[in-house]
Amino acid sequence: MTWLILILAGAAVIFAKGSAAASPATPAVGGAAPIPSGSGPDWFAAAFATAAAKADRRGIPIGFMAAQSAQETGWGSSNLAKNFNSLFGIAAVGAQNAYWHGASHQAADGQATRAYASWSDSISDYARLIQSRYPEAYAAAQKNNIAGFSRLLVAGGYNTADPTYADSIISIYKGHFA
Repeated sequence: MTWLILILAGAAVIFAKGSAAASPATPAVGGAAPIPSGSGPDWFAAAFATAAAKADRRGIPIGFMAAQSAQETGWGSSNLAKNFNSLFGIAAVGAQNAYWHGASHQAADGQATRAYASWSDSISDYARLIQSRYPEAYAAAQKNNIAGFSRLLVAGGYNTADPTYADSIISIYKGHFA
């Protein structure tokens, strides 16, 4: 298979070039080859671990990030994860940085979400955000405390629209990543 990489607004969008028209490919890892396609918790855990190994995780346990990303993306099946390498639904606001270069995806509801060149960049930007904007949750992660981490994210303002958000992350973590 031939790959076509198109740079749009500073973010690489990778397409598989077929006999007809190009179609979106599976997410890229650290700017490298795309992650093999698949679905479900086992595929997601393996793909996430591959991307996280190349990311700047800032000491946040992989399982904590994977559980939250699984909750955010439906085990990597969301449009944002598949086509924009966005694993955490981070709003496209704030200054550009080493991992996010300003690219975004505008949803039908008008919300703009950050788009990344790779899953590794999404993970690195997320870890940077947690360390800088959610220091209490970051401290709980450093102590390997999933309940404290998840609840302090919500207390700090991360996804306050879903009252079950923290419990959902904890449940996913305990069921798949503990």
